[in-house]
Amino acid sequence: AKLCGFNSESDVTNKVKQWEKRQESLANANKDKVAAQMTGIVDGLYYIDANKKLNFVYISLAAGTYYTPEVIEVNKEIKDFYEFDDTNVSTNNNDITIKEDFFSLVLPSSWAGKYKYDIATGNEADSYIFFTKTDNAELFRVIRSNKPIAGQYGTTLIKKDSLFYYYFHTPTDTPSNTSEYAELYKDVDKIRNTVNINEEKTENNNVSSNNNSSQSNSTYAEEYIKIIDKVKNENPNSNITCDLIYFNNDNIPDLVIGMQWYWVSLYIYEDGKVYNPIDQWAYGAMGNTGYHYFEKKGTILNYNSDYAGGIMTKTISIFNSNHKFDFLSYRGKGADIESTDPVYEEIQKELKETGGYYYNDQKISEQEYNNKLKEFSINDDTNNYKVLDGNTKTIEEVKQQLQQK
Repeated sequence: AKLCGFNSESDVTNKVKQWEKRQESLANANKDKVAAQMTGIVDGLYYIDANKKLNFVYISLAAGTYYTPEVIEVNKEIKDFYEFDDTNVSTNNNDITIKEDFFSLVLPSSWAGKYKYDIATGNEADSYIFFTKTDNAELFRVIRSNKPIAGQYGTTLIKKDSLFYYYFHTPTDTPSNTSEYAELYKDVDKIRNTVNINEEKTENNNVSSNNNSSQSNSTYAEEYIKIIDKVKNENPNSNITCDLIYFNNDNIPDLVIGMQWYWVSLYIYEDGKVYNPIDQWAYGAMGNTGYHYFEKKGTILNYNSDYAGGIMTKTISIFNSNHKFDFLSYRGKGADIESTDPVYEEIQKELKETGGYYYNDQKISEQEYNNKLKEFSINDDTNNYKVLDGNTKTIEEVKQQLQQK
């Protein structure tokens, strides 16, 4: 059975319709029975059994959590509630491929039998959530949203088309302290890189996200104006600002568009093509202070803190010849936390498991880290970096500037 979530009373109707769309016919009597129980709902979990019957695992009401034996008749085998539908799972060379309606991804073979996943739908977004099988702790989720998700730490934009935004999200804290969770979670960044979005069949966008490009006979100024108008139309009620900067080492300005303390995007015109290597990177919440760039060096510096500042991650993003980023990072001790603080032991454990130096997904030594700094001629002195947020000029000011080019 596939486990599903809902988060409001009005959402129940959508849930039933969703399952009908999946050709899961529900008896009208059962629908009525469900509707009768749906007063004051906060959230809950349900599943469709082999007899196409809607069953609830639990329902959270304003007055507290009520488990389904008290609310509606359900299967007595609680463990059955947590078995995911594996019809969209296949294996190749021992890796595990998941193919769902709007995405596919690949899990390592070591995950076999240790995970489960579920779909949660809503009016604005659908999420596929991956959990540990033993303690139901969330590992990550893939999200399709009809609106941008701004300022949410742990949420990375994978791609967007003219209909949806697609995100990869990881928990902002550690939901489980088990060794199994730590073992699986260390693979999450690698899994993120395997996500492939089944883009909606809509009109072609002038600029494609996910580090792709588009070719045009237009000048960079004309292309930038099109992009500005498109972003503004997609965010009509947002305070969008922009700027022209020199990010890479040429004499063509690069376009930065952002919504301050929420997200920032970067567009680069090179060899007659527009590249979009930064597509609504979120910041301003959960310890992410924002992004800074080294002019004409193609590098970005970012600091991100966890555990009330007890752990600090420093990341240098290096723009490469493929118009994508390589990532050089260090994760280590941040602010001093007293040993009597409840979070102290968690910090020590986290640093032991994930602390150190990294190049992309690979852990490296301090010497290798320093060698990379020299190899890419990186100066990580913050005094050399400028704020990358686009919060310098209004849209009208930058369009006027471009029209004069």
